[in-house]
Amino acid sequence: MAQREPEERSHAETDEMQKARSEIAGLQKALNLKQQELEQYQSKAKKEEENFHTQRRTWQLELAEKQLLLQGRNAEIEQSKSENASLRKRIRELESGAKQPAGSAGSDPDPEQSLFHAPRHLGSHPESTSIESEKKSSRIFGARRWRTREQKRRWQS
Repeated sequence: MAQREPEERSHAETDEMQKARSEIAGLQKALNLKQQELEQYQSKAKKEEENFHTQRRTWQLELAEKQLLLQGRNAEIEQSKSENASLRKRIRELESGAKQPAGSAGSDPDPEQSLFHAPRHLGSHPESTSIESEKKSSRIFGARRWRTREQKRRWQS
């Protein structure tokens, strides 16, 4: 009986070792699966990050293009405002010249003075007044034509 105990003990130890080995093998498989999942997750995260950076670069380029376009439009607006101011100044000069008495203006009437005042014989025909003033304004201001509304010129300040 004394010999049976060590055999039983060694047999029990081998059973425990086999259980431990099988448990270690199971844990090793679980660890391998987790590592594969981690690698897949990291790969997916890397792709998503690259997509994010690509999208971000695309948006930055679009923003830069739109900012350049906006700057160009702002420059056009400023140029238009400047041109508008100079034209208003010219209009005031012409109107103030038209308000001077006929005797003080000299013997030759200034053709630009009559630009904003319709001739008396055309006063009864608003269409002919509009056409005549458009011809004069196109001569003075080049190819630009002022917009009309209800056959009357409206100058906004």
